[in-house]
Amino acid sequence: MAMPLATGGRYRVRAVVDNAQSPGKDMGQQVALHNWAQTTAGVKYQGVTNDDVPVPAGLSSDVIGCDDVDPTFRVLSASRRKNPGWTSTEFGNPNNHSVILRVDFGDASFLFPGDLESTASDDLAARFRGSDGLAALLDR
Repeated sequence: MAMPLATGGRYRVRAVVDNAQSPGKDMGQQVALHNWAQTTAGVKYQGVTNDDVPVPAGLSSDVIGCDDVDPTFRVLSASRRKNPGWTSTEFGNPNNHSVILRVDFGDASFLFPGDLESTASDDLAARFRGSDGLAALLDR
């Protein structure tokens, strides 16, 4: 199954990490990417939920990390299996289940928050409050 990726043929996709969400409304592109990653030779796939992410270290694996590059990649948050107390609308919003990636490169750190809405963003900050995982990034 071929999937046109926005790489212009210049880059090779070796790994796909997503929020492990089941197919649902407005998730056609994610489902297509998931299927492509699992059926394409040489591409690793990992679905991540918040239950998989240790605090404060974040999650790293052979799929998330890249052994042959200098930066360190860690997932800080992903989808939730259980509602953490949000409204049903907030919990049903796929943006609040985005994969949140932290990249450390030398003395610089970058946070890629996906499409988090304020509820999930506040939850992420509370989850890592007082730990090295997010606090150190926000303090830089």
